[in-house]
Amino acid sequence: IPANSEHFSGGEVDSTIFDLIDEIMDELGNEKLVLFTRYRMTNKRVEEKCAKYGVRVIYGGVSAKQQQDSIDTCVNDPSCRMIALQVQAAGFGVDSLQSVCKDALFIELPYTAAAFEQAEARLHRGGQKGNVNIRIALAEKTIQNYIWQMVRGKSALINLCIRGSTALQDSV
Repeated sequence: IPANSEHFSGGEVDSTIFDLIDEIMDELGNEKLVLFTRYRMTNKRVEEKCAKYGVRVIYGGVSAKQQQDSIDTCVNDPSCRMIALQVQAAGFGVDSLQSVCKDALFIELPYTAAAFEQAEARLHRGGQKGNVNIRIALAEKTIQNYIWQMVRGKSALINLCIRGSTALQDSV
């Protein structure tokens, strides 16, 4: 919703997420950015507002060929500086981004720790040469803050239960 506030407010409230994206892109120079979203509407808005970055998008309903074409463009085309991934649609089968991207921004969060960690794993994987920077945009007074606390809490609980194979074996 924060990325689409114009839609939900009838044009009375402007979204500032795209100002934040512009600031991050300025900071990154010629580096590429992975955006994570939840809603198809958001990806369509990102596609419109971030066209100047040569953005490619992957969301539900995109064919496997279109998905791979977007990935290949992001990896191989220097004019493509951004790819927006709907977490549910790009959680699996998305590889190679780690070869050209080390920065990500969640503009909408998934509801589960597993989905969040799976999304992060698009960059935290073999072939990554740099330190990965994950940013999370949280809009004040929105459900995003609650979702982030929920995801963090679930992740902490999982880490208490499963800290690795040795810890799991010791627990049993």
